[in-house]
Amino acid sequence: MTIFTDGARFWGGQIDRIDEALLSLGYQLTQKIEEADLVYSNNGPYDDIIERKDAGAIRGKIILNVLDLAPHLVDFPMEKTRQQLAQADAVTCISETVQRDLKIRGGFDSTVIYNPMKPIGKTFSTMKSTALFVGRVNDPEKRSLLGAEALRILGIASQNVITTGGEYPAYGGRYFGVATDQQLNDLYNGTEFLICPTRNAFLGLPILEACAAGAVPVFCRDLDIREEFFPSYLFPEYDRIEPTASSIAGFMWRLIAEPDTKEDLKKRLFSHHQNVLAEKLSPIGVAQRIIDVYKKIA
Repeated sequence: MTIFTDGARFWGGQIDRIDEALLSLGYQLTQKIEEADLVYSNNGPYDDIIERKDAGAIRGKIILNVLDLAPHLVDFPMEKTRQQLAQADAVTCISETVQRDLKIRGGFDSTVIYNPMKPIGKTFSTMKSTALFVGRVNDPEKRSLLGAEALRILGIASQNVITTGGEYPAYGGRYFGVATDQQLNDLYNGTEFLICPTRNAFLGLPILEACAAGAVPVFCRDLDIREEFFPSYLFPEYDRIEPTASSIAGFMWRLIAEPDTKEDLKKRLFSHHQNVLAEKLSPIGVAQRIIDVYKKIA
């Protein structure tokens, strides 16, 4: 079977991981969309694929994957997205949160296939920090300043705080820039806490990657993916974290003051990741689920 994949391409990006996994499973990739048995797009807008379909240039089946419908954006092109998804042979999405949003706002049934996480695992690291921020820290929707204020309340010095990503943090700390996979693995393994007070994660790969490295993710009880990935019956600790700096600081202080409590939580988070999430988040697991969807529509 020949597959054409589409999505944002950059060094170490998700579509590249999916491509590598499809090749390892024995499937052939093509850059000629008209030759493909399967056309898979990892996120919209899907303009190019729909234009080619309308022009009769696509003979294969089309799977359109949805990362999110940006419910916080009032100008999100929902009607256009709905029209494009209606032309797919199958619609997939990256979490149950997005799946519900697709059903409510778009009227579409979809299959959940997580996007692949980076190759993160427990290892020795010299990149020591108390707190780590990963991603778009200056995006107001990420509520990063809540985390920064919590660290100020705790009196954690800026040299013990690291931010990595494409946005320099205005509130201080050590800025690492855009990290390679190996560097990011070292950063996760060297930190005590990943700070992620966002409301909308949709999948939340940094949170999941932190667990794979044995760090403690710090997120609030209103995180949209909370119950899907960290259900209350397994991790009741997170029920107590309100989206306020004082509440976040209180959660962290208890773990700092009670090392045994922190170690117990780290072990439970790591075990949950290894036993429940790791295969679904692996490139091979993601690629195989894409193929499973294709076989149902072929």
